[in-house]
Amino acid sequence: TGNYKYSGIALEVLPQEKGKASCKRYLLKDDLKVIDKILKTDNFVIVSPISYIGKRRESKNARKIYAIAMDLDGINNLTQLKNLFHQMFTVYRIPVATYTVFSGGGVHLYWLLKEPLPSHDNIVKEVYNLKKGLTKLVWHSTITSLYEKPQIQSLFQGFRMVGTKTKGGNITRAYRTGEKVSLKYLNHFVSEENKIKKLKYISTFT
Repeated sequence: TGNYKYSGIALEVLPQEKGKASCKRYLLKDDLKVIDKILKTDNFVIVSPISYIGKRRESKNARKIYAIAMDLDGINNLTQLKNLFHQMFTVYRIPVATYTVFSGGGVHLYWLLKEPLPSHDNIVKEVYNLKKGLTKLVWHSTITSLYEKPQIQSLFQGFRMVGTKTKGGNITRAYRTGEKVSLKYLNHFVSEENKIKKLKYISTFT
């Protein structure tokens, strides 16, 4: 049906005109050339660790899931941030994130998968349930002041793009804090109700 390639999609949120918001869409192809252009804007830019077919960032167009990404708000002091890393690196209560991103008002955690997952409905359902379990772990009372209201977001949620401006005018920065992960590794941390049980045929599970 054609020799198609999947692309990432970044959305630049443009200033409102006459009360109506609009976005500019960028296709992130293999050469990544467009990123240099994106990094020059002062506008809010979001991207998700998903590849798509076509130009619309809709779940029905999603093709590959490259990472599980999570937003973590409510970190108001250094002690809470230290507790996050303590629980990742010392007591192993939370799986070590491949990348930790500081976006100005919050922290984003990315668990980059060893192999991307096809975004079939049954797989999305299982991995979303896993993400819910991870969210409950990370949004802990020792880490965030908002632990009573954890944000459980879809796998397709976009977050502020690394290298673009934060609300305060600083740069969104990413730090490599771990290795790529398997689903089996992530499965180890969550409760039984959130474990993946039906994806053993996917290579990243083992």
